[in-house]
Amino acid sequence: WLRSLGGAMLRDLYGDEFTCVTIFRSLPPLAKQYVMRLLFCPQQLPVKLLNAFPRAAAHKQHKAAIRRLVQLGIFTIDADAMMLSQNAAFRASLRKALASASLADDADGDVAAGAAVEPLLDADVLRQHADARWNTILHWMVGCAYRDETPSEDMKQMLIDIGLMSSVDQITSRGFQFLFQGTHAQAWAFVIGYVNSLDEHQRLERQQVTTFLFRLSFLKPGVSYATRALTDVQRTLVARLHDMGLVALHDARAGLVSGDEYRRMIDESASKRQRDRALRVRYAPTHLAVNLSSTPQALLRKREGFIIVETTFKVYAFTASPLQVRMLDMIIRMDYRMPNMVAGKITKESVREALKRGLTSKEIIGFLELYAHPKLSSRGAAVVPSNVASQITLWEQERQRFVFTPGKLISHFANEQEFAQLYRFCDKHNILVWSDTKKRRLFVSNSGFIKVSLFRAKQKQHQASQ
Repeated sequence: WLRSLGGAMLRDLYGDEFTCVTIFRSLPPLAKQYVMRLLFCPQQLPVKLLNAFPRAAAHKQHKAAIRRLVQLGIFTIDADAMMLSQNAAFRASLRKALASASLADDADGDVAAGAAVEPLLDADVLRQHADARWNTILHWMVGCAYRDETPSEDMKQMLIDIGLMSSVDQITSRGFQFLFQGTHAQAWAFVIGYVNSLDEHQRLERQQVTTFLFRLSFLKPGVSYATRALTDVQRTLVARLHDMGLVALHDARAGLVSGDEYRRMIDESASKRQRDRALRVRYAPTHLAVNLSSTPQALLRKREGFIIVETTFKVYAFTASPLQVRMLDMIIRMDYRMPNMVAGKITKESVREALKRGLTSKEIIGFLELYAHPKLSSRGAAVVPSNVASQITLWEQERQRFVFTPGKLISHFANEQEFAQLYRFCDKHNILVWSDTKKRRLFVSNSGFIKVSLFRAKQKQHQASQ
């Protein structure tokens, strides 16, 4: 995603040390080594010397690490002189972060201004707020309510803008894939979707949003921070993050503040009393926000599993959660439903329906493994039987055996020479989809057929002139 932002945007982002630390954490181990080795080396380095760093067995990982660093604009290679240099802004920001006593203190505008921060809520209350907001969104996406609550209208519009829901409140194929991801990946899907929804010309706004999100993950959990230190763009963002459960908005006099209520406070038409109250509102990052800059592997923790998959393809799920039941219904044939358990079977038809919705076999198997019953995990064997996992993969491959490509069939040729000329032309321009040399037939793509028509017209003109 960062690579897609473009060079100008990346250069702006590299001026922020929190962004640089987050990117550094996401790099492969070998790439991290190269960054640290060159961090205090201001002059250019011969590429030949860099290539001598890894062992011969790690040549593949070495090339991948260099390619990643070049794509992110952290390294620049002069092809003529074969010299490598590190991005000056990235180097300066990362060195500043390493020299800092605490990034969490630097990330807080209140601390920088000398003002004291206030504890917000204990960790349990903060986690309950985050889980409630998050579950409200997920339950609404599958068509059921969580504790009789629904997302705010602003949140519903955001789900449409980032492509998870359609305008008629129907979940999209992208939304199905989103549901079967882990919480960390889901949080990033929201973040990336929101930044991408901003107009390309809103470069300053995109930069403020991106840097604030990276900075958010370095704040101290359970501590509240003043919203008065934020820009107008960041205040609007904080309201949305509250709706998602990434932060909790809090007024010391009135307790938690809803996202809609805070939006009315900061609106241009708000009264002086509302604007004054908005200055008292503080925000506190939840575990969802703090974990944004962490890797998914570092966040793996034991989940409360509830699914048992048998070698006979039968599935038993010990759950009463409407969300979990709906998600299971997307991948299995539901046979029985009881107050605290559902039973069904993985069938070819149920898997095909899941694949049509946009899921992959890897996502289906991953979901069954992620929520496997603890007793299965304790055995040490595969929680999803190998024959079941293999069959789900085979059912997916059956759908991929045929690839439909629209195009035009050309079969009328005066002689072998005319066919050979057109065959070479189509092959050269990569517009040939299929050919039968014995029966003199060519199948070209729709876009390539225009080129073929022009080529044949020129050939006829040339023959006529002779």
